[in-house]
Amino acid sequence: MYRFFLTLFTKAPYLDTEESGIEDLADRSQFLYQGKEAKGKGDLLLQPIMKKLSALDTFCESWHDGSFQYENISGKITPESNETLKKYTDEHTFLCPDGTYRLFSWHARLTPSAWRIYFYVDEKKKLLTIGHIGHKLPNVLYPT
Repeated sequence: MYRFFLTLFTKAPYLDTEESGIEDLADRSQFLYQGKEAKGKGDLLLQPIMKKLSALDTFCESWHDGSFQYENISGKITPESNETLKKYTDEHTFLCPDGTYRLFSWHARLTPSAWRIYFYVDEKKKLLTIGHIGHKLPNVLYPT
């Protein structure tokens, strides 16, 4: 059983599950995304997105007890600062499948672009919920 739950693509509306190879992940995840625009640009970002989603999935497969250990996920994983979360609460809040709005602080960097994967950590259920895949959300250093 996978503990990885992808809830939505907010800034990557052009990913096509049939053409991208995401269908395997879609079998155990929920995808809510809009349309298929800017197709060519998405192709450049698909590989780093899939690589990072795979790393998150691998982490979740082995997360059975204890607290969230971001060091066990390959790549740069960081939370937003308290200052950012206070100033940009709305931009970092997403509706989860259970109908609850949650603040998404943790994020994985996608290189070579300035894209991020923002996720919510549920330590009780040992579950990561992806809320945003796309351009870096605003923070106090880079208000965008």
